[in-house]
Amino acid sequence: MKRYRILVVEDEPIIAEDLSGFLSDNGFEIAGIAHSANAALTLLRNNTIDAAILDVNLGEGMDGIGLAGMIHQQFQIPFVFCTAHSDRGTIERARETFPSGYLLKPFNERELFAALDIALYNHIQKQRSSMDLTRLNQHLPEPLTDRELVLLAELVKGRSNKQIAELQFVSINTVKTHLQNIFQKLDVRNRTEVLFRIGQMPA
Repeated sequence: MKRYRILVVEDEPIIAEDLSGFLSDNGFEIAGIAHSANAALTLLRNNTIDAAILDVNLGEGMDGIGLAGMIHQQFQIPFVFCTAHSDRGTIERARETFPSGYLLKPFNERELFAALDIALYNHIQKQRSSMDLTRLNQHLPEPLTDRELVLLAELVKGRSNKQIAELQFVSINTVKTHLQNIFQKLDVRNRTEVLFRIGQMPA
C-alpha cells in the first residue's frame, strides 16, 4: 500500500525527530530529515518525495521561504510551513511561494496531520482532470468492472456517496459496496489514497 513520503526540514534536531516520529506513527513514511536548505535540496533531487514540512528559520544560508520558492518552481510538491514566525513580512514572503499550509508553533499533532492531509488531497485533486481511468486496468491484477469505473469517475469528481447514489439511481449501500471493492482492487484505504494512486498511474 502506498505511503506518502514526507521530507522534514527543521534546523532543531529534537523537533525534527519529534515531527518524524509523529508522522511515522500516523501512516506516513519519512523520506528524509534536513537541517538546512542545501541538505533538503539534495534529498529532493535524489529521492521520491510527496510533500514537505518546512521551518522558516534554518540557520545560516537560505531560509525555509527561499527553499519553498525552489520547491514550488522545480519540484511541484505540496509543502506546509511549521514556524514560530507570524510577523507580517514573513507571512507575505511565505504566501508568494504558494504554500499548502502555514502552522504556528507550538501546534498540536492533530493540526499538523490535518494540514498535511489536506495539502496532499488538494495536490492530488489538481492532477485528476486529465486522467484516463480506463488505463488503470492495465496496471491492476484484478481489473475494475464497468460499473466500478463509472463510480470511480464520480468519486474523482469529488462526489459524496449520497450524490453518487442519486446520480446513478442506486442505494447508498450499493455505492459503499462498490467503493469498498474499488479500494480493495486499488490497494488503498480511503478516497485520498484513491486519488493519489491515480495520480501515480504510469503514463
